[in-house]
Amino acid sequence: MEKIKILAAPGPVSYPIIAAQDSRFDIVFSKEGDADVVLDSSVSMIKRGLRANISLISGLSGFMPKIGNKVAIWRKGSAGDVLARAVLSLKGLSPDLIYVEDQARIRGMLSSGEVDSVVTAAANGRIIPFEELLAEHGIEMPGSCVSKVTESVRRDFIEAYEEGLRKFRENPIESSDFVASVLPVKTSPEFIRNAILGSRTAVKEISDDVEFTNLVRKFS
Repeated sequence: MEKIKILAAPGPVSYPIIAAQDSRFDIVFSKEGDADVVLDSSVSMIKRGLRANISLISGLSGFMPKIGNKVAIWRKGSAGDVLARAVLSLKGLSPDLIYVEDQARIRGMLSSGEVDSVVTAAANGRIIPFEELLAEHGIEMPGSCVSKVTESVRRDFIEAYEEGLRKFRENPIESSDFVASVLPVKTSPEFIRNAILGSRTAVKEISDDVEFTNLVRKFS
Protein backbone atom coordinates (compact mmCIF):
# COMPACT_ATOMS: atom_id res chain seq x y z
CA MET A 1 0.00 0.00 0.00
CA GLU A 2 1.34 3.41 -0.96
CA LYS A 3 2.13 5.63 1.99
CA ILE A 4 0.33 8.89 2.60
CA LYS A 5 2.67 11.82 2.04
CA ILE A 6 2.87 14.52 4.68
CA LEU A 7 4.65 17.81 3.97
CA ALA A 8 5.54 19.15 7.40
CA ALA A 9 7.25 22.26 8.68
CA PRO A 10 9.93 21.01 11.12
CA GLY A 11 8.38 22.83 14.11
CA PRO A 12 5.85 21.97 16.83
CA VAL A 13 3.12 21.20 14.29
CA SER A 14 5.07 18.10 13.25
CA TYR A 15 5.94 16.76 16.72
CA PRO A 16 2.78 14.68 17.37
CA ILE A 17 2.74 13.00 13.96
CA ILE A 18 6.42 12.11 14.38
CA ALA A 19 5.75 10.75 17.87
CA ALA A 20 2.92 8.58 16.51
CA GLN A 21 5.46 6.52 14.52
CA ASP A 22 2.67 5.52 12.15
CA SER A 23 3.82 3.44 9.17
CA ARG A 24 0.94 4.68 7.01
CA PHE A 25 2.70 8.01 6.52
CA ASP A 26 5.79 9.30 4.77
CA ILE A 27 6.83 12.55 6.47
CA VAL A 28 8.79 14.98 4.32
CA PHE A 29 10.06 18.11 6.06
CA SER A 30 9.36 21.08 3.82
CA LYS A 31 7.59 24.44 3.83
CA GLU A 32 6.95 24.34 0.10
CA GLY A 33 4.63 22.43 -2.20
CA ASP A 34 1.37 20.56 -1.64
CA ALA A 35 0.36 17.03 -0.63
CA ASP A 36 -2.51 15.01 0.83
CA VAL A 37 -1.47 16.39 4.23
CA VAL A 38 0.32 19.70 4.80
CA LEU A 39 1.35 20.82 8.30
CA ASP A 40 2.45 24.38 9.05
CA SER A 41 1.71 27.44 11.15
CA SER A 42 -1.60 29.15 10.42
CA VAL A 43 0.27 32.24 9.20
CA SER A 44 2.60 30.30 6.90
CA MET A 45 -0.29 28.30 5.45
CA ILE A 46 -2.02 31.53 4.39
CA LYS A 47 1.22 32.96 2.97
CA ARG A 48 1.63 29.74 0.95
CA GLY A 49 -1.85 30.17 -0.50
CA LEU A 50 -3.15 26.93 1.03
CA ARG A 51 -6.53 26.58 2.74
CA ALA A 52 -6.19 24.87 6.12
CA ASN A 53 -9.17 22.84 7.30
CA ILE A 54 -8.05 21.35 10.63
CA SER A 55 -6.70 23.16 13.69
CA LEU A 56 -4.10 21.25 15.71
CA ILE A 57 -2.31 23.43 18.29
CA SER A 58 -3.36 26.71 19.90
CA GLY A 59 -1.73 29.07 22.37
CA LEU A 60 1.74 28.25 21.08
CA SER A 61 3.10 31.79 20.88
CA GLY A 62 2.44 35.33 22.06
CA PHE A 63 3.83 38.19 24.11
CA MET A 64 5.84 37.67 27.31
CA PRO A 65 5.26 38.94 29.97
CA LYS A 66 3.10 41.72 28.42
CA ILE A 67 2.94 44.05 25.45
CA GLY A 68 5.75 46.41 26.39
CA ASN A 69 7.42 49.51 25.01
CA LYS A 70 10.38 47.66 23.50
CA VAL A 71 9.63 44.24 22.01
CA ALA A 72 12.12 41.63 20.79
CA ILE A 73 10.90 39.46 17.89
CA TRP A 74 12.61 36.60 16.10
CA ARG A 75 13.05 37.47 12.43
CA LYS A 76 11.18 40.09 10.47
CA GLY A 77 8.40 38.44 8.46
CA SER A 78 8.12 35.41 10.76
CA ALA A 79 4.70 34.23 11.96
CA GLY A 80 5.38 35.88 15.31
CA ASP A 81 6.24 39.17 13.63
CA VAL A 82 3.13 39.14 11.43
CA LEU A 83 0.83 38.42 14.39
CA ALA A 84 2.58 40.87 16.70
CA ARG A 85 2.24 43.74 14.23
CA ALA A 86 -1.40 42.83 13.60
CA VAL A 87 -2.18 42.88 17.33
CA LEU A 88 -0.31 46.15 17.88
CA SER A 89 -2.20 47.79 15.02
CA LEU A 90 -5.57 46.63 16.37
CA LYS A 91 -4.68 48.04 19.79
CA GLY A 92 -3.27 51.28 18.42
CA LEU A 93 0.15 50.68 19.98
CA SER A 94 3.55 51.58 18.51
CA PRO A 95 6.35 50.06 20.62
CA ASP A 96 9.93 49.74 19.37
CA LEU A 97 10.33 46.40 17.59
CA ILE A 98 13.79 44.81 17.88
CA TYR A 99 14.37 42.01 15.37
CA VAL A 100 16.71 39.19 16.39
CA GLU A 101 18.18 36.50 14.13
CA ASP A 102 19.29 34.22 16.98
CA GLN A 103 16.14 32.98 18.69
CA ALA A 104 18.13 31.88 21.75
CA ARG A 105 19.00 35.53 22.50
CA ILE A 106 15.44 36.66 23.05
CA ARG A 107 14.93 35.44 26.62
CA GLY A 108 18.32 36.87 27.60
CA MET A 109 17.33 40.28 26.26
CA LEU A 110 14.26 40.22 28.49
CA SER A 111 16.21 39.07 31.55
CA SER A 112 18.89 41.74 31.07
CA GLY A 113 16.33 44.52 30.65
CA GLU A 114 17.41 45.28 27.09
CA VAL A 115 13.72 44.92 26.20
CA ASP A 116 10.61 44.75 28.38
CA SER A 117 8.66 42.36 26.17
CA VAL A 118 9.33 39.48 23.78
CA VAL A 119 7.36 37.48 21.25
CA THR A 120 8.10 33.86 22.03
CA ALA A 121 6.75 30.32 22.35
CA ALA A 122 4.75 28.95 25.26
CA ALA A 123 7.55 26.40 25.65
CA ASN A 124 9.69 29.23 27.07
CA GLY A 125 7.28 30.27 29.81
CA ARG A 126 3.97 31.96 30.45
CA ILE A 127 2.74 34.08 27.53
CA ILE A 128 -0.31 36.08 26.47
CA PRO A 129 -1.34 33.98 23.44
CA PHE A 130 -2.08 35.67 20.13
CA GLU A 131 -5.44 33.85 20.05
CA GLU A 132 -6.56 35.70 23.19
CA LEU A 133 -5.30 39.09 21.99
CA LEU A 134 -7.04 38.78 18.62
CA ALA A 135 -10.26 37.53 20.24
CA GLU A 136 -10.41 40.82 22.17
CA HIS A 137 -11.01 42.45 18.78
CA GLY A 138 -13.52 39.88 17.54
CA ILE A 139 -11.06 37.97 15.34
CA GLU A 140 -10.98 34.20 15.67
CA MET A 141 -7.55 32.71 15.07
CA PRO A 142 -7.84 29.07 13.93
CA GLY A 143 -4.82 28.10 16.01
CA SER A 144 -1.07 28.46 15.97
CA CYS A 145 -0.58 25.27 13.97
CA VAL A 146 -2.95 23.86 11.37
CA SER A 147 -3.21 21.31 8.61
CA LYS A 148 -4.63 20.98 5.13
CA VAL A 149 -5.92 17.44 4.81
CA THR A 150 -7.47 15.75 1.79
CA GLU A 151 -10.83 14.18 2.65
CA SER A 152 -9.73 10.69 1.55
CA VAL A 153 -7.00 10.52 4.23
CA ARG A 154 -8.71 12.62 6.88
CA ARG A 155 -9.65 9.78 9.22
CA ASP A 156 -6.20 8.18 9.02
CA PHE A 157 -4.45 11.47 9.74
CA ILE A 158 -6.64 12.46 12.69
CA GLU A 159 -6.26 9.01 14.21
CA ALA A 160 -2.46 9.16 13.93
CA TYR A 161 -2.14 12.76 15.16
CA GLU A 162 -4.27 12.06 18.21
CA GLU A 163 -2.19 8.97 18.91
CA GLY A 164 0.93 11.13 18.85
CA LEU A 165 -0.67 13.55 21.33
CA ARG A 166 -1.58 10.63 23.58
CA LYS A 167 2.02 9.42 23.53
CA PHE A 168 3.23 12.89 24.54
CA ARG A 169 0.82 12.97 27.47
CA GLU A 170 1.63 9.46 28.67
CA ASN A 171 5.36 9.27 27.84
CA PRO A 172 6.60 12.85 27.36
CA ILE A 173 10.31 12.18 27.82
CA GLU A 174 10.43 9.17 25.52
CA SER A 175 8.30 10.94 22.90
CA SER A 176 10.32 14.17 22.90
CA ASP A 177 13.61 12.26 22.72
CA PHE A 178 12.35 10.34 19.69
CA VAL A 179 11.07 13.47 17.94
CA ALA A 180 14.41 15.23 18.54
CA SER A 181 16.23 12.31 16.90
CA VAL A 182 14.09 12.59 13.75
CA LEU A 183 13.86 16.35 13.19
CA PRO A 184 16.14 17.79 10.47
CA VAL A 185 16.99 20.77 12.70
CA LYS A 186 18.64 20.47 16.10
CA THR A 187 15.96 20.97 18.75
CA SER A 188 16.19 20.16 22.45
CA PRO A 189 13.85 17.46 23.79
CA GLU A 190 12.89 19.86 26.59
CA PHE A 191 11.65 22.48 24.11
CA ILE A 192 9.74 19.81 22.16
CA ARG A 193 8.11 18.51 25.33
CA ASN A 194 7.19 21.96 26.62
CA ALA A 195 5.85 23.09 23.23
CA ILE A 196 3.27 20.31 23.20
CA LEU A 197 2.45 20.05 26.90
CA GLY A 198 2.49 23.83 27.44
CA SER A 199 0.03 24.68 24.66
CA ARG A 200 -3.55 23.68 23.86
CA THR A 201 -3.68 20.64 21.62
CA ALA A 202 -6.98 19.70 20.02
CA VAL A 203 -7.71 18.33 16.57
CA LYS A 204 -10.79 20.18 15.34
CA GLU A 205 -12.46 21.53 12.22
CA ILE A 206 -11.72 25.08 11.11
CA SER A 207 -15.04 26.78 10.42
CA ASP A 208 -14.52 30.45 9.55
CA ASP A 209 -11.08 32.04 9.25
CA VAL A 210 -11.83 34.78 6.68
CA GLU A 211 -11.10 37.70 9.02
CA PHE A 212 -7.89 36.10 10.26
CA THR A 213 -6.78 35.32 6.71
CA ASN A 214 -7.36 38.92 5.62
CA LEU A 215 -5.43 40.18 8.66
CA VAL A 216 -2.44 37.95 7.93
CA ARG A 217 -2.38 39.04 4.29
CA LYS A 218 -2.48 42.68 5.34
CA PHE A 219 0.57 42.38 7.63
CA SER A 220 2.61 39.86 5.61
